[in-house]
Amino acid sequence: MRIIVALTLLSTLAAAAPASAESFTGVFKNDPAIALVMPAVGPNGPIQAGHLKGTATTQTRSGATATSTYECIFWSTPGAETPSAGICQVVENGKDRLSQQLVCGAPDPKDQVAPCWGAMVGTGGKYVGKVGNFSQMGTLVAGTLQGAWKD
Repeated sequence: MRIIVALTLLSTLAAAAPASAESFTGVFKNDPAIALVMPAVGPNGPIQAGHLKGTATTQTRSGATATSTYECIFWSTPGAETPSAGICQVVENGKDRLSQQLVCGAPDPKDQVAPCWGAMVGTGGKYVGKVGNFSQMGTLVAGTLQGAWKD
């Protein structure tokens, strides 16, 4: 479950990114009805993998807002320093596209909030040829995010 929480958080970070080096902040929400988790046995311990979808709303420093949808796959990384990793495909405002690669730290046992961070690569619309970084904090259900594209 820790892996799922961490990956879920990162998934939504990719959902919003500005067209310039301007930074952005936002919130994300995963759709629990669509989340799928598959446990398995691995050579270094139990493994979890899954699929999830969600939405994010972001705002740039200059005030522009965006709504994004995302779809992610994630997996646990037994024996690694970061317990989970994932990849997300994001569509912003129905047209601009990006991919995210992320890793997540272990969630806090008290509230299940986990830190995640990663890289963004533009794949369509205003993001083609752009790269950036993001981070987020949240649970399997929802959280906050921030990031920026590089010029």
